[in-house]
Amino acid sequence: VDGSQWILSGETQHLLEGSGEITLTGDISGLTLNKAGADLIPNAFALSQNFPNPFNPTTNITVELPEDQHATISVWTLAGQKVATLYQGDLNSGTHTFTFNGENLASGMYFYRIDAGLYQATKKMLLMK
Repeated sequence: VDGSQWILSGETQHLLEGSGEITLTGDISGLTLNKAGADLIPNAFALSQNFPNPFNPTTNITVELPEDQHATISVWTLAGQKVATLYQGDLNSGTHTFTFNGENLASGMYFYRIDAGLYQATKKMLLMK
């Protein structure tokens, strides 16, 4: 680290400041290191696994858009009932994180989904109270 601010991203993001060296142990294949403030545009659509998972009662859902899109991000029960719309509207290209609060829902498995133009993806998350 060279005195600039850097962002270490994986399941969570960490801001690194100062100068010197850092040592990471374990599997680092899912990590990226980028200079803070750089305009980073993802090169592909992505819906990340929510974090934390399992969660109680809040969790974060991150999406990456390589281009501006109209998007809907929603949460569904296993029975196909929509229980929340986290976002509906236009999103700029980039990385966006949304917080879902399941405090009024029962413990169990839920799906979260993004529909953004031609891109659609769904993932599972577990609410444990």
